[in-house]
Order: sequence, then C-alpha cells, then structure tokens
Amino acid sequence: MTARRAWRASLSYSQRGCHVIHIFWRVTFFLGVNFASHAQAIVTENLTYRFYDVQFAKGQSISAAILAASPIRDGGRIFHGYTKWQLSWRFTWRENSATCAINKVNTTVTAMITLPNFISPPAQAKDALNEYLIALRQHELGHFELAKDAAERIDAEIRALPAMPTCKLLEAAANERGNRLLEEVRRKEKQYDADTQHGKTQGAWLTQ
Repeated sequence: MTARRAWRASLSYSQRGCHVIHIFWRVTFFLGVNFASHAQAIVTENLTYRFYDVQFAKGQSISAAILAASPIRDGGRIFHGYTKWQLSWRFTWRENSATCAINKVNTTVTAMITLPNFISPPAQAKDALNEYLIALRQHELGHFELAKDAAERIDAEIRALPAMPTCKLLEAAANERGNRLLEEVRRKEKQYDADTQHGKTQGAWLTQ
C-alpha cells in the first residue's frame, strides 16, 4: 500500500470590504470510523485583526472622518470594515491494487478583519463610537463564521469520500466538493450582507 499527497487552495473575499494586534487560532481533530473515512482530519483557524487610524478634524462629522481614512473600497463604494479570508485543504490517500481512499485531511481557514481605530475622537462621541465598533466587529465576525463553517464542511465531506478505483478520480472528487462549498459560502456572504444591510441591523450604523 502506498500513500500520496494532493492539495488544493482557494481564496475568497467578503464583497465589501495599519497594524496587526491580535491573532486567534484553534485546531480541531476528527477521527473517522470506517475505511472510507479512516482519515485523520484537522481544521485549523487563524484570525488576525488590522486597524487603520481615523483622525477627526474640527467640525468634521464622524462618518466623514471614517470615510476619509478608510482604505476599504469596492465597486466605487467605501466601507468601514472588511473581512478577507482564505480556505485551503490538503489530503493524503492510501492506494492498493484495487482502490484509492482518503487517508488524512488538513483544512485551514485564515482571515484578516480590518476595522477603524479612532484617534482622539470627540468626547461627546466616544460612547457611540465604542458601541459602533463593537457592532461592526460583530458583523465582520459573522463573515468569518461563514468561512469557518465552510472549512468544517469541506473537511468533513472530503474525509467522508468513499474509496475510488483511482487516485485521480478521488482527487477530482475531493476538489469538486471543496470548490462547490466555496461557491456556496460566497452566496451566503452576499445574503448575509443583504439581510443585515452590511451590519446596519446589527447596530453597525452611524447617524453623525
């Protein structure tokens, strides 16, 4: 019996839209129970935050100050927050004279969330800005949650693939499942932004 390796990496961005201060990671292990899923699977999550500075000119509105500072532009629009994520999956297989089966799966989701960092905001606006930043971060984390869910589903579906006559067929089937779920999560992101009005219904909305 021999083992070989194949891997696939894909990239997606949220459709909206410095310094790194925080990294979050988690590793989850799964063990299969039959030959078709005797794969040891690992899902690794990495989340980084990056902030851009927002300074306030005298008489300038909060919204205007953020729009002037934000580096996040998409489709001619300027956004206050942005989540960029990447999914990748790797797998090995076991091959004998008759079949090829998944042996090990390693799936990774990596994301960076970009948010504003308010420099010396107007005293009367501090509480509102803090609440807004919390809500904006929560909205962006929703995008990350969608990416994590996709990573876990990709990992599980590849791990559950049955043995196939050739490793070429197995590799194609694994990558087809990964790419299909990537397309699905892109649609879910668009729906998420439509449902939340890009965070407005979650409190990520400024009136000043």
